[in-house]
Amino acid sequence: MKTVLNIFAITCLGISTLVGCGGDDAATDSVAPTEVQDSASSENPKIEAALAKLSTEDRALAEKQADCVVGGDALGSMGMPIKLDLDGTPVFICCEGCRDTAIENKDEILANLAKE
Repeated sequence: MKTVLNIFAITCLGISTLVGCGGDDAATDSVAPTEVQDSASSENPKIEAALAKLSTEDRALAEKQADCVVGGDALGSMGMPIKLDLDGTPVFICCEGCRDTAIENKDEILANLAKE
């Protein structure tokens, strides 16, 4: 199953390279970081600013998940994380380039999240 996820990660990386993730960096850089308890995001102002755009509830979920379920990138590293509903489970992805892969492989993604 890890091989399948590695293929998805490589696919997402290729798509994100071609499509581009995160949109306009200037918009992300203009958001003032807020205080957060998660040390990983507080060490990176860009991630902190992207996570600050989420609601309080979504931000807590994204910080708990930490990484994109498809590409493995840190949530917020490519702009505001995107929330998906996969069979009633909120799941975050790093960019639009990961949306189709997440939806097409939701069963495997949900199974992997359940293991964590």
